[in-house]
Amino acid sequence: MEVALRIAHIVAIGVDPIRPVLTRDLVDWAAKLMELSTRHCIVEVSDRLALNDKQAEYLKVAPLDQGSRIGRRD
Repeated sequence: MEVALRIAHIVAIGVDPIRPVLTRDLVDWAAKLMELSTRHCIVEVSDRLALNDKQAEYLKVAPLDQGSRIGRRD
């Protein structure tokens, strides 16, 4: 929640730098943004997390293999 409050403060300052006001809507929006960001990070990490050495090697090679298929029709 700390990061969400920081973001809400930054936005509030951007709206009115003389008298920034934190509203409930602004804090809720920032909290939802942080939740979305956290979920995105979890998905990205889980896609790259290997359980063993063989899987780690596969995760290194798989993106290279997909890149070679661009523009090809099977």
